[in-house]
Amino acid sequence: MRLLGVAAGLAVVAAALWLAMGRREAPKRSPAPVPAVRAPAVTEPQPVPVPLTPYEERRSDLIEKRSALVRRLQETAAGPVSCSWPEELDTLDLTPHGDPEAVVPALVSGVIAPEAYAYGIRRVRWFVRADPPPVKTFRLVAESTRDADGSWRTFWK
Repeated sequence: MRLLGVAAGLAVVAAALWLAMGRREAPKRSPAPVPAVRAPAVTEPQPVPVPLTPYEERRSDLIEKRSALVRRLQETAAGPVSCSWPEELDTLDLTPHGDPEAVVPALVSGVIAPEAYAYGIRRVRWFVRADPPPVKTFRLVAESTRDADGSWRTFWK
C-alpha cells in the first residue's frame, strides 16, 4: 500500500509541476501572406437592354431590308418622299412632297408595282399634309393595293 501511496503522491506532484510551468507551446510562426484582394472599381450601372418581342424583331428586320426600296422611291420621285411604317407589317405609308396626282402614279408604276411585293408590302397609303398645315397633321388621299392577279390598283379618296 505504501507503494501505491508513493505512486499517487508522485503523480500529484508531477501534475502540479506541469500546471505550474505551463505547457510548452510550439514556436509561433508568422502567418502565410494573403494575396491582396482589390475592391472592384465602382462604375456607373449600365442599363440592361430590354429584349425585343418577336413582332418587334421581325418589324426591325423588315424595316432594315426595305431601306433599299425607300432609296429607290427617293431616287424616282420628283421630290422627297417621307416614309413611315405603320403597325401592319404589309403596309407602307408615304407622303410625297409634291403634287400627289403626278407623283403617285409615277411611283406606283416605276417602283411600287415592280418591287414592293418582293419586300412583303401589299398596301401603300399615300398622305398629304393637311390644309391649313397644323403640326404633323396628314390627310389620306390615295391607297394602292395589290390584287389577287398581282396588279396594283390605286384608289383615290
